[in-house]
Amino acid sequence: MKTLVTEIFEYSARINNARTPSDIAKYSVTELGELMEEIIISEGQSYKEPGKDGVVGEAIDVIACMVDLIRVARPGITEEEILKVARPKLEKWAEKAFRPKLVARREHGPHHDPDVGGTYGGRWVVRDTRNGAVIDIVQYRNDLMDRYEGLIVIDE
Repeated sequence: MKTLVTEIFEYSARINNARTPSDIAKYSVTELGELMEEIIISEGQSYKEPGKDGVVGEAIDVIACMVDLIRVARPGITEEEILKVARPKLEKWAEKAFRPKLVARREHGPHHDPDVGGTYGGRWVVRDTRNGAVIDIVQYRNDLMDRYEGLIVIDE
């Protein structure tokens, strides 16, 4: 049974134009722009009409470019070898998708920070939903961004 990757590999092998990974990456940016345009159209944010293949067709163009880039950068690579590289990346991708979102608010009034042993007010803080503890967003931003997928800031 053919897969999308093996099908793209077959077509890619037929193209003999001395393209380099850099050439393919540059061209893929054009394809990505076309995909974005179709997404904008599909979301009703453009006066334009959708293209013949729409979002799916443009996404396939981007996928074809990326698979072609893999084949040109690593001639002879197999789909199984690609999967060995892809699986940990897909796991990380899925893990990130389920990270909780983080909400930061500017809270006025005294807040005690046990790490510095001080009390402050009017700071950007994150309140731990488990125990109500306050975390100084300015001081711990990098750590928080590592642990949480997104940071939503509410200025109240």
